[in-house]
Amino acid sequence: QLRERAHLLAELTQAIDVDVLVPGPSDLAPGGLDQLRRLFPEGTTPLVSATWIDELGNSHFPSSIVLREGGVRLGVVGLSRRPTSPELRAIVGWRDPVAAATQAIAELPSNLDLVIALSNLADDDNLRVAEQVQGLAALLSAAGAEHNDPRTTEGMPLIEVPGRGRYATVLRAWLGSTPGVPLVFDSSQAKILDGFDQRRRALHRMQSTDQADPEAVSRLKEQVTAAHGELTEASRGRNLAVIDLHPLGAGLDGDVPIAERISLYKREVLREARQVEAADTSKKEGPHFATATACVACHRQQFARWTFTGHARAHDILKTRGEAENPECLGCHTLGFGQEGGFGELTPFRLSEYGGVQCEACHGMLAGHPGDKEVRPTPVGPQTCLRCHDPANSPEFDYDVYLRKVHCPMEEVR
Repeated sequence: QLRERAHLLAELTQAIDVDVLVPGPSDLAPGGLDQLRRLFPEGTTPLVSATWIDELGNSHFPSSIVLREGGVRLGVVGLSRRPTSPELRAIVGWRDPVAAATQAIAELPSNLDLVIALSNLADDDNLRVAEQVQGLAALLSAAGAEHNDPRTTEGMPLIEVPGRGRYATVLRAWLGSTPGVPLVFDSSQAKILDGFDQRRRALHRMQSTDQADPEAVSRLKEQVTAAHGELTEASRGRNLAVIDLHPLGAGLDGDVPIAERISLYKREVLREARQVEAADTSKKEGPHFATATACVACHRQQFARWTFTGHARAHDILKTRGEAENPECLGCHTLGFGQEGGFGELTPFRLSEYGGVQCEACHGMLAGHPGDKEVRPTPVGPQTCLRCHDPANSPEFDYDVYLRKVHCPMEEVR
C-alpha cells in the first residue's frame, strides 16, 4: 500500500502542476531514495531539502529553488524532518535545520521578491527555525502533533496547513519591504489588504457581466483606487499577508482527470484491508477490538444510551451519501477498518459487527477486558474527538456540546 500511495502522489502531483515538494520520512518508506528519484525524475516536480545529507555531508537534493510566476520571484528553502526509525536513518543523514536554512538563504540570489521555507519538521525544530533564522519571510509547514492557527514567534510567522489534505491553504501577500522581512498577519494593515482584495474581486465580477450598471462600476473603481492607495501607504516597510482556507471538493477538479485515479486507489485500499484481515492472527494472541457486542455484557446502560446516538448510526449515514465503501470515510464511520485487529471485508456481517463509532473507537482496543488487568480503556479528551471531527468534517465542532450528545451514563456498572 505504501508503494501504491507513493505512485498516486507522484501522478497527482504532475496532474495538478505542483511547483515544488519537500520530501519527508514517509516518502522514503516505499523504496528509499532510489524509488523517490524514480517517481520524480528530472524535468518533473523538483524535490528540495537542505537538511537531508549523505555520509560526506552533501545534500541529496537542492537546498532551495527559485520559482518565477507572473513577474514574482519566490525563493523556497526545503526543510525535511529527520527520520526516527533506524532503517530510514541509514538511508539519509540529517543536518540541523537552523544551520541548513541559514546556509541555503545565503546561497539564494539577491534579486528575489520573497523568501520562505517549506517544512515538515517536528514542532520543536520548526520553532527553532522560526525564532533563530534570519532572512525568511515565513515558515510554511505541515501540521505537527496538532494543527495550530498561524502564529508569530520571536522571529518569522509559523504557518501550518491543516492535516489530512482537506484544505487548500492560500497565502495572499502585498510586499512593501525586502524579501526576508517577516510577513505581518492579524494587524490593521493586513485587514487593509483583505479589504482591497475584496473590492478588486467585486469589480472583476461586476465587469464580467453584460448588464453591469456603468455608474456602479465607476463607483467601485474609485473605491478600488482609494483602497490601493491606502494599502500602498500601510505597507511601506512591511510585507502584509492574509491566509484563506478553502475546503477541497469535487468542484475543484476542473479539467484535471484525477477522480478516476483516486477511485482506483480506493479499490486498492479496500483490497489491502481485506488482506490484512485475512492474514491477521492477532484476534487470539494480540490486541484487537472486542466490538460493542462484548461491551454490552457489563455496560448495559451505556450500550443502551449509545444505540440512540449518531455514533451508532455512523455507517448508515455513509449509505445515504453513497460512500459506504469509501475507505477515506470508513476509518471514522466504523471500528478499526484496515487496522490489525480490526476488519477489512465490507460484507453485511462484518459491517453489522464493526459498523458505527463504537466504544473502542474512543476508548481503544479492549479485547480481554476486564479479565486482563493490562487492558484498560483510554481516557477521552478533545484530541480523541478531533481525529475525526476536524474542521473539514465538523466545522462547528465544540467539544462540550458534542460530548453531551454521546456521553455514557455514569451509573454503576452491573
